[in-house]
Amino acid sequence: YLFHGYSENYTIITSVLWVYILFSIQMIQKGEKRNLEALLPICFIACILILLHLVSGYLLFSLVYLCYHFSDRGKFITNAVYCTLFSALILAPVFLYFIFFSDVRFDFTQTHLTNPKFYPFSKIISTIHFRDIFFCIIGSAFLPFIILLYSFLFYKNQFIETLKRKDLRFLSFVLFGFFLHGFFHYPQLGFPADWDLLAFFWTPISFLSVFVLEDLNKTNDLIENDNRILSFHLV
Repeated sequence: YLFHGYSENYTIITSVLWVYILFSIQMIQKGEKRNLEALLPICFIACILILLHLVSGYLLFSLVYLCYHFSDRGKFITNAVYCTLFSALILAPVFLYFIFFSDVRFDFTQTHLTNPKFYPFSKIISTIHFRDIFFCIIGSAFLPFIILLYSFLFYKNQFIETLKRKDLRFLSFVLFGFFLHGFFHYPQLGFPADWDLLAFFWTPISFLSVFVLEDLNKTNDLIENDNRILSFHLV
């Protein structure tokens, strides 16, 4: 999947998306930095992603969560304003360059930036649309999807407890944003031709499946150790 589609674009954005996810998770797990010290590096990576492809704008939900998580009490709004200004200082010059100075100009009649291609509301809620989204998930993240489904069906309580972890909450917001994109964005070439643009949610699904499976294995190992200790004492 990494090298499918436009190798000069989707490969790069997917790689940087992995950096964004892993770096943010590492920051959450370590918990050593707070406020702007933690948030500004994350915002920088997110800005690079947005410059590579506008679909990264859907990371907004995860960025708001990270701002909430890393902000001390009473500093959420202040940190959000500073992060917005910091991001604008990175993004604005690039967009202004392509609007006014570059030989390759924005076509305001074509770009998704000014003319977002959204499904009509009447078509969003339809059997065909739900089917397309489902097969998009199966086609791009089959094994991770099966792992998450299996974990939910057979280890429901452990699965729910695992998702309460703050790093996995962050991943859930990444997934939520990309799922909204896949759900609302109108595929200009139809399904499955635009699956590479619509299936960015395969990355957070894959990361979620790895962390959930890892956590379930740790829990099962602890249960087995407890059972061995209990058996030893009984003997």
